[in-house]
Amino acid sequence: MSPFHSYIIFAPYLLLRYIFDEVILTNQKFHVREGLIWKAVVSTPLRKINNVAYGQGLFGRIFGYGEILIESAATIGVTRYPYIKNPERVKNTIEQAIAEAESK
Repeated sequence: MSPFHSYIIFAPYLLLRYIFDEVILTNQKFHVREGLIWKAVVSTPLRKINNVAYGQGLFGRIFGYGEILIESAATIGVTRYPYIKNPERVKNTIEQAIAEAESK
């Protein structure tokens, strides 16, 4: 099976993830809600986040999605959140929220 066929097969799944996954940022926590039928929520307190990064492949750049990578004291290693809309804006918003929380 060629890589192109893989994209065609997984395109509906990726589209549903893109539509239904949510990123929620409060003044205290970063939340990601994933799933259509079965929901999963992952929360990370802003004060525990050590580093935020994002990545986008070719299709992500074309269609406006990517992954957010969060390194925190609350988890071991890096937590990866794929299929996030506008990952650069999300990364910048998280960093701004962290800076505002630290200045208080």
